[in-house]
Amino acid sequence: MLVISRRIGESFLIGDGIEATVIDITGGKVVLGVSAPKETPITRCDRIEDMPGKTGRKRSRPSK
Repeated sequence: MLVISRRIGESFLIGDGIEATVIDITGGKVVLGVSAPKETPITRCDRIEDMPGKTGRKRSRPSK
């Protein structure tokens, strides 16, 4: 896993067409904006298990 530190307003690219921007950081919550081509599906991992026929990845907490 690649870990990237960004401040509010800073972005990073994933591949050629996906840009993620840090919109806000409040307490322990980070708000990201994602720009991607319309044909690129974006699904939150916690929502995959709600989709019929899909199995989601278990969320893990980073070890300290």
